[in-house]
Amino acid sequence: RRYWRKRAPRQVLFSWRRMSALLMINGYLFIRTLSLIFAFAFFIAQSTRLGEVILAANTVLLNFQTFMAYALDGFAHAAEALVGKLLGGKHYRQFHRLVLRIMLWSFGVACGFAGVYSVFGEAIINGLTSLPAVRQMATDYLPWMIVMPLAAFLSYLFDGVFVGATWSRSMCATMLFSVVLVLLPVWYWARDFGNQGLWLMMTAFMLSRSLSMAWLYRKRLRTMLLRLS
Repeated sequence: RRYWRKRAPRQVLFSWRRMSALLMINGYLFIRTLSLIFAFAFFIAQSTRLGEVILAANTVLLNFQTFMAYALDGFAHAAEALVGKLLGGKHYRQFHRLVLRIMLWSFGVACGFAGVYSVFGEAIINGLTSLPAVRQMATDYLPWMIVMPLAAFLSYLFDGVFVGATWSRSMCATMLFSVVLVLLPVWYWARDFGNQGLWLMMTAFMLSRSLSMAWLYRKRLRTMLLRLS
């Protein structure tokens, strides 16, 4: 009870200003997550129109994306924990050095995945499905999986950075930009290219997230460093 009174005073627990700020942050994260779900659901929905074999092959290839995400999300989670502490103490230069260090590690892991997929990609596909037609179809589109880690690794990193910094509004804005102004227009432009067009759409979407978040990070960092000067 003493701990409760010391650590969580009533005016903090029931402060509307603090609660509204928390709800705002989570609201932006909710919209961001819904937009991401929409992007992958849209990809699957368009895959169904191209036939059962392509749908199955794309589902197999999405596992490559999942494998990569598990590894790169580890760096994002580390960034979440460390970024908030540094920004809270206004250690902006240390914060930037931390992000660069994690970025270097993320890039190395992304290159590792690209290399593994280029060498062992067909073997991984054969381990995920036993259907010859699906194996062949997935192998035909395997090059997109080799490119994807390099296009997407910054988006995973900055997801962690933005969450740790509570920049949820910017995070949501980049996601909406990537869905509305990149994913859907690229799909419309490339819809006659079949499954190649779909994977072009997804790669452009992930690259757009990476570059837009990197641009916003650079902009916010410049503003923070100006405060110190």
